[in-house]
Amino acid sequence: MMGKRILIIGAGPAGLGAGMALKGLDYRDWDIYEKEDHPGGLAASFRDSEGFTWDLGGHVLFSRDPFFLELFERIMEGEYFEHQREAWIWRRGRWIPYPFQNNIRYLPRREQASCLLGLLKERLRPSREEPRDFRDWSLRTFGKGIFECFMGPYNQKVWSYPLQEMDYGWIEDRVSVPSIARILRNTLLGLDDVAWGPNNVFKFPRKGGTGDIFRRMGAHFEEKIRYRREVVLVDADKRVVRTADGEEDGYDALISTMPLDHLAFIVKGEEAGTLREAARGLKSNQVTVVGIGLNRPNSSTRCWMYFPDGDVPFYRVTNFSHYSPFNVPQGDITRFSSLLCETSHLGDREEDEILEETLRGLALAGFMEEGEKPTSVFVRTLHKAYPVPTRDRDARLKAIGRFLEPRGIYSIGRFGTWRYEIGNMDHAVLMGYRLAQRLVEGPGKEGRL
Repeated sequence: MMGKRILIIGAGPAGLGAGMALKGLDYRDWDIYEKEDHPGGLAASFRDSEGFTWDLGGHVLFSRDPFFLELFERIMEGEYFEHQREAWIWRRGRWIPYPFQNNIRYLPRREQASCLLGLLKERLRPSREEPRDFRDWSLRTFGKGIFECFMGPYNQKVWSYPLQEMDYGWIEDRVSVPSIARILRNTLLGLDDVAWGPNNVFKFPRKGGTGDIFRRMGAHFEEKIRYRREVVLVDADKRVVRTADGEEDGYDALISTMPLDHLAFIVKGEEAGTLREAARGLKSNQVTVVGIGLNRPNSSTRCWMYFPDGDVPFYRVTNFSHYSPFNVPQGDITRFSSLLCETSHLGDREEDEILEETLRGLALAGFMEEGEKPTSVFVRTLHKAYPVPTRDRDARLKAIGRFLEPRGIYSIGRFGTWRYEIGNMDHAVLMGYRLAQRLVEGPGKEGRL
């Protein structure tokens, strides 16, 4: 595709990944349009007036892709920490190691029995029918006891969406499928079982939060990123984009990382109505992120904690000052600490209400004293947080793809694909990188730095 113009919408992980590939190929005719004044998208970070650094959620980097890891090392030049995960679940006033299903020995005896019996029942009398939905899959996989104690209430808090209206094909290795022998061994012998999962070791930048990764990426081609340029129209027939200030720019290939439902409603062209109809049924939730900076030392080695119970609003709290001392003022964790709390909803909650409930919840869980005043408060609502894998999602995505790609429009990234299961930072960067390589060099050349 040499000599053709490539436009990229969005300087988040996917758009910057495409930019890294084009820069590496010494490709000339391309630009990135970014509506904000900074790179990173949902992976951006912010420093507040008190000197605390905040991410837009509990991001960690745990990729095992050798290509991405090589790219990460080249970008970060060793400026990161590596941590062993220590994750916990707070349930009914007690701490349980993660993953829950492998550590039910921490439950009261009656609940231990309920969890084990529920799991045994599903294993001894398995259904031969395909699960109907995510709720059905969870009940069959974990049994009624584990589902009611943790999997059901926790996932309801994360998604804020009926589990019976969600598909289950997205799960892959994101959930530890329980082994009866393993659970019995742990319970009878009093063993902790905490090593499961792809994120049991993770990396985090020394300074600047997760956003530092993407500031460094963008710095490789700063002249190609056009900040404060929001694309408001895509003419799919003429292959032209228009920005909010009226500027127009033509393209041969358009890489879009904006949310698919938004893209569908700014695309103009023959048969665009079918695109909008398919996108109208895509579902997502919102997350309000509350950062609490405290004038007390960071003495905990916990990384993050899950909260399935309804007596606190958040589903997860990240011990953010543990990730890097430079997430607090002067890098002094002997004086300061910080917590990052996430509450999911469907746009029906006010930030002030969530903040008030968050402070009460942190006191209830022992992170703060009752009435303690934070040194700093950071509140940000992500109006697109998790793309919900509804049961009809894949059919809708196929219909959208049939419209976009023949017209030279390639939608990638967390919300560009609308696939939570490939929505991690490394997935997004690699999507952009490999797509740009394929557009320039043709199929089969992806995966080289």
